[in-house]
Amino acid sequence: ITASTVGSGAGTIFGTLNDGKLIANASCPFNRAGWGTVTNGGVFHNGSAVVERISTVLGHVSGTYVGSDAGNIYRTTDGGTTWTLLATPVAMAQVVSITAYSDDPTNPMLWATVHNAGTIELYPLTYSAGYTVGAMITVPSLDGIIERVFVYPDTAIADAPLIFVTG
Repeated sequence: ITASTVGSGAGTIFGTLNDGKLIANASCPFNRAGWGTVTNGGVFHNGSAVVERISTVLGHVSGTYVGSDAGNIYRTTDGGTTWTLLATPVAMAQVVSITAYSDDPTNPMLWATVHNAGTIELYPLTYSAGYTVGAMITVPSLDGIIERVFVYPDTAIADAPLIFVTG
């Protein structure tokens, strides 16, 4: 498990493995034997095969979010029992990072960093009776790879969240 991909929600801690499997531990107190693969009805993992490779996990007060190599963003609010597909910023492009801006504690504004055919893209996702993917923002990489997007908590400049990208 890589520490940068651990999120929590509803008494469960989540992580990703190098092969793209999403794993969870709901044992309290948390112990090594409590880890298991999250299947989401076969969407993420089915038996020994990874169906949808998970690339990032975000824990937030509004739930746990995962992004996949297939370009999908999902959320669970019940510790991983059920997952809802929220949006697909770019189909078949790796979602490498998700962050949430708490303008709405139930359905926050999301920002997703996507690696799309060698291009690094940043997408805002706003909520209004469902998530809508906004216009893509190209992030200059300076010959590097952007790996994470962060929002400085509850700080806005001209009514827009303060966003950082790192690589």
